[in-house]
Amino acid sequence: MTEAGEIGPGSFQCGQCGVCCRTQKVVLLTLGDIFRIAERLGMRPNAFYRRYCMKSDRLNDRGLTRIYLKTEGGCPFLEGRQCSVHGFKPIVCARSPFYYVESSLAVLKVLGVIVPGCVIERLPYGTVARGDIEPLVDMEIEVDATDEYLSRAGKFDEKTARPFYDRLRQRLADGTERALTYRRLLDESIRREEAYRNDPYYRGATQMYLSGFYREFREEAGRLAGLHPGLSVFEPAAVGMTGGDIIIVLQDGDYKVAKRRLEGKECGIDVNASVRSGIEYAAVTVTIDGRPAIFFYYYLDAARKSAIRHPPGKVSITLMNSKKDAFAFTGDDAAGWLQ
Repeated sequence: MTEAGEIGPGSFQCGQCGVCCRTQKVVLLTLGDIFRIAERLGMRPNAFYRRYCMKSDRLNDRGLTRIYLKTEGGCPFLEGRQCSVHGFKPIVCARSPFYYVESSLAVLKVLGVIVPGCVIERLPYGTVARGDIEPLVDMEIEVDATDEYLSRAGKFDEKTARPFYDRLRQRLADGTERALTYRRLLDESIRREEAYRNDPYYRGATQMYLSGFYREFREEAGRLAGLHPGLSVFEPAAVGMTGGDIIIVLQDGDYKVAKRRLEGKECGIDVNASVRSGIEYAAVTVTIDGRPAIFFYYYLDAARKSAIRHPPGKVSITLMNSKKDAFAFTGDDAAGWLQ
């Protein structure tokens, strides 16, 4: 592996493997995306919307109604391993596969986060993508314009959306607008950087990617899945402990799978933990009848380790989702949890 360095605008060469196109579950669309792609496909925007788009207020943490590409079964524009709309793809897709740690507009690129298996993983962690300010400004203006339209109209219709799209194009070309947007991004990034510096969750997330733990977790998940095809791999949102029970918070879909597989079962538990830069990382394998069934990770500040430590033997684990639904299962942890 080569040493970490910098890559400039346009220097990343997509391997055209189609991995991100097949696996990306959420693709945000802007008014610009809808009008631009519809025109290039020779479709009316309303027809494009009905065929390819969906509206939801559940796919972002702000509860905003936004428009997304229907991706069930993979991207509808993927032909073989090629993007059929590559030259005018959605603005979100144009940024893939980079993961942006937005505490710095220098944009630190962490590899293999969003699309494990991408050719970008051949580069080392810590590579910096420089000079990508303009795409960030484009994205900010397009999303802002689309949010404003949907907050007023409530739903997409070509007739009501056209004036907003025309205004969006003017905003993208307006140097003053772009400068003000950049300034706002910079101000937000400074405040966000302070939050990252003081918040254990964000510090742990960033360090998890940079330390190589996440890459190792994905590699081990792939190895186990190859040996045990029914393995479920989860990435929890939080971990804690209350009343002697360990609490693991899962995404709603993962929670449903875990409940179906684990509720009422006697399980085995193996915890492989390591400390990197003051953060405790753990890869946990849950077995049923001696076979790996669930594989997940979590991390916590090493100072909190004593609060979640558990002696060898039976351990009760409560799984929870964002709706506060929960169930508990019991596992036999022969080695002890975080000993």
